[in-house]
Amino acid sequence: MPAAASQGVLLTGGADTGLVPLADAWRWDGTDWQPLAQPPLRARHGHAMALDTQRREVVLFGGRSAVGTEADTWCYDGSQWVQRALSGAQPPGRQLHGFAFDAFRGRTLMHAGLDGGFQPLADSWEWDGTVWRAVATAASIAARHGGAMGNDVLRRNSVWYGGTATGQPAAETWTFSSPNPPSVTPFGSGCAGSNGIPQASPVASQMPWIRGTLGVRLTNLPAAPGLFVFFFGSFRDTWQGNPLPFDLGGYGLPGCNALVRPQEFLFVGHAGGAYDWSTPVVSDPRLVGTNVFLQGLSLDGGAGNGIGAVSNGLWAVLGIH
Repeated sequence: MPAAASQGVLLTGGADTGLVPLADAWRWDGTDWQPLAQPPLRARHGHAMALDTQRREVVLFGGRSAVGTEADTWCYDGSQWVQRALSGAQPPGRQLHGFAFDAFRGRTLMHAGLDGGFQPLADSWEWDGTVWRAVATAASIAARHGGAMGNDVLRRNSVWYGGTATGQPAAETWTFSSPNPPSVTPFGSGCAGSNGIPQASPVASQMPWIRGTLGVRLTNLPAAPGLFVFFFGSFRDTWQGNPLPFDLGGYGLPGCNALVRPQEFLFVGHAGGAYDWSTPVVSDPRLVGTNVFLQGLSLDGGAGNGIGAVSNGLWAVLGIH
C-alpha cells in the first residue's frame, strides 16, 4: 500500500506459508525493503488498506486474526499506528473486502467481503476520517468476496472487478460515484495588476460538498501583502439592469469586467503573490445543486489604474456524498 506520509510502500500483516497470521510491517523505498516497528494491532490476514491522500494517512480495516474476524479501524501517519475510537453506526467485521480511497469524494470506500461466519457480504460503507457511514446505492452488487477495487482519479469514480459470488468467480465490472457531485468551473477573464492577471482556481481536495469545505487558490496577486475582496452571488446574467460581463471602466477599472451579480462580499488579507482561501459549505442537503458564483478584486496600488485588478470568475455547484 503506497504511503505518502512515509515516502514508500507499506506492507503489514498477511499469512505465512503455514497460514499463520503475521504482525510485522515493512516499507519499500524503491530499492530495498526496510523493517518497521511492529504495529500494535493483532496479527491478521485478509485485511485491507488504502492511502487517504487528503489526510495523509493509511487506513486499515478488518481482517482475520487468531481470535476471529476483526472490525477495528486503524490509521498510520508514517510514524505511528492509532486505533480510531468509533461512535455511531459501524461496519461489521470482515476479511477479503474491497477497499479504496476516493480522491474526489474524500472518502475511503469499503464493499463486500466475508463476515465472521465466512458468509459473503453485499454492503457498502465509507470512512470520512472520523466516522463510518453505510452507503445506499441505486444498484447493488451481489454478495461476494475477494474482488479488487481501486479509484479512477480521471473519471472520479471507484471501480470494482471480480470476486467470488455464490461460490463462482465473477467477471463483472462495477463503478461507484456520487449521483450529485459538486463542481467548480472557471469562467471569464480578469484584468492585469502589478503582478499579472489575478487567477482564481478550484482546489481539488476542497470541492463544495454539502457539509464540506470549498477551497480557492489565488495567484498573481501583488508581491506585497495586501487585501483581496471576494464578491459572491447566485447569478451571472445581469447587474443593475446591465448584462454581464459589465465594463467597470466607469468605476475606475478600465479594461476590467464584472462577471458576477454581487450579493455578498468578503475582505481577506494575503501575504503577497498567492493565497489559499477556504470556507465551510452549508450542511442543508436541500441545497444540493445550488449555484454560487464568485469573483475577486485585488486591491493593488501598483496597477495601471491605481486601484486594483479583478480576477476571473468561478462557478460552484454544491454536491452531496
